[in-house]
Amino acid sequence: MCGIAGIVRADGNAVDRDLLTRMNEAIRHRGPDEDGFYFSDGAGLAMRRLSIIDLKTGQQPIHNRDQTAWIVFNGEIYNYRELRAELEKLGHHFYTDSDTEAIVHAYDEYGTDCPKHLRGMFAFAIWDTRTKSLFLARDRVGKKPLLYAEVNGQLIFGSEFSALLLHPDVSRDIDVEAIHYYLTFICVPAPLTAYRAIRKLEPGHWLLWKNGEIRIERYWQLDFSKKLKISEEEAGEQVVDLLREAVRVRLMSEVPLGAFLSGGISPPNARRALWRAIRRFVRDSHLLCVARDAPLCHRRIEWRWRRRVFRRLRSVCRDERCGEIRNAAGLYP
Repeated sequence: MCGIAGIVRADGNAVDRDLLTRMNEAIRHRGPDEDGFYFSDGAGLAMRRLSIIDLKTGQQPIHNRDQTAWIVFNGEIYNYRELRAELEKLGHHFYTDSDTEAIVHAYDEYGTDCPKHLRGMFAFAIWDTRTKSLFLARDRVGKKPLLYAEVNGQLIFGSEFSALLLHPDVSRDIDVEAIHYYLTFICVPAPLTAYRAIRKLEPGHWLLWKNGEIRIERYWQLDFSKKLKISEEEAGEQVVDLLREAVRVRLMSEVPLGAFLSGGISPPNARRALWRAIRRFVRDSHLLCVARDAPLCHRRIEWRWRRRVFRRLRSVCRDERCGEIRNAAGLYP
């Protein structure tokens, strides 16, 4: 998990560095390893990094070859190696081994269509010095958060409310309609948030800001028109194959891998697929199970099933019981 934040100004004036630094510090928990900043006329980008891929040269912000486009990125691109190879054939040159750089080169090649070429979870911002524009994009189903506020000729964005609310021009006035939806559906549908001044970029959408004007477009939508004529058994086999493939592409990492175990049907199946996918690459996988305080009968049932999964998978496991988790990372050795 990483975090991003930024400010762009239509008047071209310099962004307040101290303010952006404080906004970035507000999301430090999202990326404890390092931070990064980019400042230009009328623009400032910031990010907090949790290092997973390209630990040595993947520091952000990252730029294209002629340093006319700069990116801050939260997420992971599972097909970045294939995308990089495709872009290199088209004449692009890379200076890192990170998935982040593949995005900024895809932007150079495909423009606002670049999210269509990405397979992964992502929220990113690209400042283009050639057009003085900011490009924001969010993954297809919204796994990574991206908030923004348009106030006084500025676009302010970030991964969390805590960053945006530090900006003095962002109002804390409550959006009554959003609260109504929350009390009705236990969620606030995008693009609404609990704050009138702040909006969520919807999943599968991109936003282009230029000269104080915003353009938002959808780049992806589920298509239910295509039907498969297969048996129930074939459908089950395809689900398992897709699950294994989904797990496999998520195993790119230069740091140790682990998994959380929860109740229900899907998590153990996913954990089994994870084990099968990684056992050829690593000696041990680590399984962490955290149980909150609950009635004794519930705890006994949950722990009994978890123990069965532990034995079946023969993985390195650790159980933790607590009322509140404050630092899950500290549970691992």
